[in-house]
Amino acid sequence: MNILIIEDKKPDIKQLEEILFQIEKNQKIFFNITSTDFLNYNDLLSLYKYDLIFLGIELKNGNGIDIGKKIRYVNNKVKLVIVTHHQRYMLEGYKIKADRYFLKPLNKDFFEKEMIEIFNDLTNDLAGIYDPSIYEKKIYFKDIIFIEYYLRHSKVYLYNGKILETKKSLKDWAEIVTTYDFAYSHKSFIVNFLHIKKITNKDIIMKSKDVLPLSRHYKEEFKNAYILYLNQKD
Repeated sequence: MNILIIEDKKPDIKQLEEILFQIEKNQKIFFNITSTDFLNYNDLLSLYKYDLIFLGIELKNGNGIDIGKKIRYVNNKVKLVIVTHHQRYMLEGYKIKADRYFLKPLNKDFFEKEMIEIFNDLTNDLAGIYDPSIYEKKIYFKDIIFIEYYLRHSKVYLYNGKILETKKSLKDWAEIVTTYDFAYSHKSFIVNFLHIKKITNKDIIMKSKDVLPLSRHYKEEFKNAYILYLNQKD
């Protein structure tokens, strides 16, 4: 997990790193941490590689909120956490869609508890499969809408509109996504709960407007699994 700290106060960087290293050890998560006191143009172009950014506000070489707006423009999906001495920036934090807001000096226990939730979300967001025979990039499970088996090939339908064809069987895919929020809706379809809009008696309406079959054989198990998924999300 790639983390960037934007802060110009070395004691604050040190405290943040020490707590993160402790979380890394306790939760068995690997962190690659980089720190800087300012983002130049080239830094902005490379923001896509970071999963989480800690952002100081009152910086010697700029205002953290302005930097946050630039970050959101370049990478709207990155987790963004504000760390500051002043509560008055909280409303500004909403403008850059900050995921968390912490006051300095950090309360270690509170910080760890809140950040573990962030890291759990990130772990799910980063889960996927990398297989160059299927796609040149990593396929993130969250981006898979559904998988269809047709004429001895699996078709993987992605959120960005791409359809990937693979020789993997549907059973192979079921094993790959077994611990994530997918289930058979039909002997030829595996569906990602994340992208469901509505379930009818015979069909599943996806947010992508695809209409998928819900067979009698899989209906009860599928609906029970989906209800469990919704309850966990709440």
